[in-house]
Amino acid sequence: MNLEDQVCSLELAKRLHELGVKQESLFFWWEWQEHTILRYSAYAPEISGEMPYSAFTVAELGDMLPSIVLSETKHGSDKHQLEFNHRAGYWQSIYYASIQISDKNESNSRAKILIHLIENKLMEVPR
Repeated sequence: MNLEDQVCSLELAKRLHELGVKQESLFFWWEWQEHTILRYSAYAPEISGEMPYSAFTVAELGDMLPSIVLSETKHGSDKHQLEFNHRAGYWQSIYYASIQISDKNESNSRAKILIHLIENKLMEVPR
């Protein structure tokens, strides 16, 4: 398995950075000149003035995601339990009957649902 298949994409890493998610990860993406570089690093130094983006792993994203999300309804609030499934070649990150996001890459699926929760103010930004 390629390293790129074990971390979230550069596009999703950038979005998580924009949302203010703390940039602590085992791996980082850099855009340098016309190259995109993915590397393991205990710390993420700038390369020629270019800031790195955390390339979060499945485990790192799993630690950030809440196990339960509360959503407000006209009858009070509903609790939605976090689930992960692998079906027909896609990873699904699901808060039952509420939010379902799929991607061929499990880290991307988890990153997308984290972005959704933050953007829709269903959770605080992990810092």
